[in-house]
Amino acid sequence: MLALLLSGCGRRSRVQEIAYVSASQAILRDRVSAVFSKTGVVKNGDRVQIIERERRFARVRTASASKSESARPAMPAMEDWWLIRDPDGRIGWVLARMVDLDVPLEIAQYAEGQRPMAFFVLNQVADGDKKVSQYLVALTDPKDGLPFDYDQVRVFTWNVKRHRYETAYREHNLNGVLPVTVSQENFDKEGMLPVFVLQVKDDNGNLTQRKYKMNTPMVRRVLAPGETKAPSAAKTRRHRPS
Repeated sequence: MLALLLSGCGRRSRVQEIAYVSASQAILRDRVSAVFSKTGVVKNGDRVQIIERERRFARVRTASASKSESARPAMPAMEDWWLIRDPDGRIGWVLARMVDLDVPLEIAQYAEGQRPMAFFVLNQVADGDKKVSQYLVALTDPKDGLPFDYDQVRVFTWNVKRHRYETAYREHNLNGVLPVTVSQENFDKEGMLPVFVLQVKDDNGNLTQRKYKMNTPMVRRVLAPGETKAPSAAKTRRHRPS
């Protein structure tokens, strides 16, 4: 809903275009670009003043914005660049958002709007006469300039009875740093199991490692010497849609 608010002062008048937010929540950007910084959030019913329009965007001022905030210069936008090697052995830098990982469609459909940063085959299971891979995937928000390489991981295992992938493990709020190490390790009675190691930064920027083992379909943290409690993690099981 848009409304025009007219106010007069002597022979001069000023026209303000006022709008009301109709979405449950919208992010305010500092620029119309694929790379932007978040300047605020508005919610359903919030009143904003439209300053100018550009393409599908409108530049607005909220009721809570102060003059000092509106005058503050925008921070430079950050971009992510990857150092890559092509099939001919040539090496160079490429803008990360121009590269799409070739994630198998069977698990890519569960990204839920997140951007896969890396994926790894943990092992393979037999389903009849075929071998099916089970995966670890590292994901993040689809935005450049974030202070981490990924902030969540998911493990997809294959249900041999239902012949479909399931989300066996997921963990959020990670300050993850690549690379991720994948290997196998002997756990006595459990035998040889797939193992992966994540590198995670704490609030002080210190880099620590977290080891996990997968005994299909269970994924468990392997505590380091002297570690008494593993951090909490969200674990879910989600079936593939029929």
